[in-house]
Amino acid sequence: MLSANAARGDSFPAGVSYPLPSAPNQPAGLAQPLPSSRRYVLAWNDQLVPDGATGNPAYSMPLMQWVVTHYIGTQKLFQSQIDSFRAMNPNFLHFTYHTAYDLNGADQTNPVGNITGPNKFGQEDTDTFTPWVSANGVAREDLYQHSSSTISTSTRVSYPDPSWLMNVSNADWQKYMQATLLQWATFPTTNSTGFFLDVAFVPWYDYSPTGWWASFAGGSTEQELDTWWIPQALAYYQSLQAAFAKTASHPRYIVIPNVDTMDGQDEPAFLEGTDGAFTENWQNVMTNSANWNLSVRRICQYVTGVGKVWSADSSSDITQMAAAQRSMIIGTYLLIRNSTSYIVLLPGLYWYPDYEIDLGGYVDEPPSDIEMLRVAGTGGASGGLYVRQEVAGTILVNSSSAALTYTVPSAMVQAEWSGGGAVSDNPVTEASETLTYTKSVPAGSLSVPALTAIILRSPGGVPAAGVMPGGVFDGGVEPDGGAVTGGQGDGAAPAGSSGGGGPDGGGASSGAGAGSGDAGAATGATHSSSGCGCRLAKGESRGEALLALVAGSALLVRRRTGQRRSGGRTSGCSTGCSPGCSTTRSTGCSGPPCRIQRAGWRSHFPFISTHRA
Repeated sequence: MLSANAARGDSFPAGVSYPLPSAPNQPAGLAQPLPSSRRYVLAWNDQLVPDGATGNPAYSMPLMQWVVTHYIGTQKLFQSQIDSFRAMNPNFLHFTYHTAYDLNGADQTNPVGNITGPNKFGQEDTDTFTPWVSANGVAREDLYQHSSSTISTSTRVSYPDPSWLMNVSNADWQKYMQATLLQWATFPTTNSTGFFLDVAFVPWYDYSPTGWWASFAGGSTEQELDTWWIPQALAYYQSLQAAFAKTASHPRYIVIPNVDTMDGQDEPAFLEGTDGAFTENWQNVMTNSANWNLSVRRICQYVTGVGKVWSADSSSDITQMAAAQRSMIIGTYLLIRNSTSYIVLLPGLYWYPDYEIDLGGYVDEPPSDIEMLRVAGTGGASGGLYVRQEVAGTILVNSSSAALTYTVPSAMVQAEWSGGGAVSDNPVTEASETLTYTKSVPAGSLSVPALTAIILRSPGGVPAAGVMPGGVFDGGVEPDGGAVTGGQGDGAAPAGSSGGGGPDGGGASSGAGAGSGDAGAATGATHSSSGCGCRLAKGESRGEALLALVAGSALLVRRRTGQRRSGGRTSGCSTGCSPGCSTTRSTGCSGPPCRIQRAGWRSHFPFISTHRA
């Protein structure tokens, strides 16, 4: 089991102790706290397959250690599987899976299964729904959505999953969902964190019969469906939230619907009744200005800008994308993330340097209106240049179809990255990747290409590992190795600081890494008293660097005292190498030790101020 105040070898973020600091804005009473993403890019994996120690084939124990120290959680696991992960990291998140509005019927062709018992993959209609209907004496057919006022199996509405669309305004269907999910949430020994509700878009696409809502909504257009159905969906989610509030018998559970990319005409006002959103296939909005605006505007308005949980998903291999599209995914995530924002760049066992980009953490919370971050262009469907300031850098995202110019106030360095990919087992090995901060960007005009993100970092580097904006440590190991006591929540931004524009130390960088492949070994050139940005390409086996198991399943923990991560990430001196140091593949940092001044991050990055470009 991971112990507090101890940084572990071969973990992410490098040099940060576990448990990870908790996000300051999250629902009270959760079974597991949500980790703070204010500084680091945190990966939530959309279902791990083959699911840990009891999978087929099973993950090795070293690979399971890697999983719980690189991903913050997953969904849809058997009790034996999630319990095996939590034996190593008790705060590993788990979400119970169910479709948002549908029931996978046993009376449909090729019925779909789900986890219907602690370690049972069954059929929900047979195992759960039919017994519940019988036990509660309800009129079964009333719970289904029909295409007319005739309540009959012949007028049911279906989805090709296959599943039946259910009547979300029916009180008995709401009671069924509440009772079933509360039961399923207890399958993990220490409960689920919440519920992942799939296929949560407005039910028009691929639902049959076409225009099924016409007799209820007064017409068969999608807009008429929205007007009639979205208020019902909002009330439905509100009923679930009320049932999932913390009580004496169960913890608080969060509700996260999969709303896909949110780039269509449907305005997802029903998200006001949820705890956030999962945006699947998000890579698809990165190549079109209007689609990007719709998706990002809604994420800000309904999720990150109002302090809710966001998880983004790229369902395509980012190493095969054009560099600009790849840069837009991580750049946009950084542009609008809050302290409970997570991302997966490809579901499954993959790791990418994009996850490791570190600018010290954002200064201000994201706005509910994305246009508050725009500094050039017309905005809206036409796109524009959007800027967000972090402690030690600047994020620039150009969502328009033409290059736009940003004025870099002072010299910066540009983040460049490439490679990454599948993580293999026996031994645990990550794919080759690079992440560097060596490209100089002088003060002055910087052209940001169309549909491209650029990420700049201060030449002074970033604060020590685990230091959140405001100078608060993560409750783990300070750079001098001394344990810090106190709260785990991250620090607050200074009063009057700005999240937009480019302060006098801000800047921009073309963050687009190569679309695929590896640029070879590279070391960073930035440095400061809190550590430079030195970073090596990686690709060799990392299995030998994993820690031995204790008591069969626990991780041996130790403080980080200047040792470099096997495989290429530098962790010496907490954040990298100190001024005048050098890097070697065998030993990592060499040279003078580095320490961060107790005055906190503002003493290192005085350009963070109330200035807005």
